[in-house]
Amino acid sequence: MRIVRYVVSRILKLAGNLSKGVFFAVHFVWSSLRLTIPERAGPLVRPTSNHPIPRIVWQTNFSRRVSLNIYANYLFNRIMAPTFEFRLLDDDVADAFIATCDERTQANYRRLQIGAAKADFWRVLTVYHHGGVYMDMDAGLVWPLGFTLGGRRELYITDQGDRLTNYFFASAPNSPQIAEMISIINRNIEENVLKSVWDITGPSVFNTALRGKNVQIEHRTTVCVQGLITNEFFQYLDRPAGKWTKEQQTKRVTSPDKPASS
Repeated sequence: MRIVRYVVSRILKLAGNLSKGVFFAVHFVWSSLRLTIPERAGPLVRPTSNHPIPRIVWQTNFSRRVSLNIYANYLFNRIMAPTFEFRLLDDDVADAFIATCDERTQANYRRLQIGAAKADFWRVLTVYHHGGVYMDMDAGLVWPLGFTLGGRRELYITDQGDRLTNYFFASAPNSPQIAEMISIINRNIEENVLKSVWDITGPSVFNTALRGKNVQIEHRTTVCVQGLITNEFFQYLDRPAGKWTKEQQTKRVTSPDKPASS
């Protein structure tokens, strides 16, 4: 079955690459086209059974108004996860959720100065408290999500170097592994030694927290692939600062001083 899933993912990747040409053509003709993804969308098909991992896909973006390419990616994932509710939180809604967390977490979140780092912290906090699946906006499922998760309590994926990544993960609520990730991020912010989003709040946190742990892990090519039908151009079309890799070259990830309580 894993071989079948891999072959399907390669076919989808090829189709996705071909579709990008169409999206570029549409953008050339109608560059101002934007579509709004709803904050909350119920499942397309009513689930027939309960699973340890809640059937919620969590996503975040600086705005819910997106390019046609990103909107098409969203619809594709909805089809691949028909029994799942989708929730997209923009910056304001994400900030409101953080305001319900403990004071230490709130203070450290306010110290983050790059949006991607805030999104990293938000995703582990959200999945810890509520459970569900987190997916980046440019991530594309390569196999129906319900079948991929089955009766598991968690699922993490690795990239081409067999390193854990954080653009997709799934867990039941109150996971001790994710609690460890939250602790690591809080400590990284407070120590303020690391310089990269990747290390402070990103995939390095997953690799540190899960090293040696007995958790469910699969390779990305059989679960979920970044850039399946999207690319960086369309994702950051309306964000002048661009991707976090560029932003952190001119701005510190973490403010040097602890901000005053708001």
